[in-house]
Amino acid sequence: MDADTAGGDVPQQVEVGEGGGGGGAMTIKDALKEVLSNALCHDGVARGLREAVKALDKRQALLCLLAKNCNEAGYSRLVEALCNEHNIKLLKVSPACSGVYTPVSSPCT
Repeated sequence: MDADTAGGDVPQQVEVGEGGGGGGAMTIKDALKEVLSNALCHDGVARGLREAVKALDKRQALLCLLAKNCNEAGYSRLVEALCNEHNIKLLKVSPACSGVYTPVSSPCT
């Protein structure tokens, strides 16, 4: 997925296989919440530019979420370039939804 289409052409519902939580269709928002919840349990979430760049550069990331309202064009270009270079999926999220993807409390407890 390239940076130009990362934010706009995302399907709103995906089919979940037998191993999924609800067993039916779920929205991208619900799927991301579930994936991030599992990643938080296993200490697999990098937050902030520095942590994200380190994880992207070491090819430790499978998915990168980037806020659409990022004010620093250099930050966005850096993250997009690292994702493209290492074939890491990049998803641009709206600022209203970004809080949903980073829960304050750990879901593991």
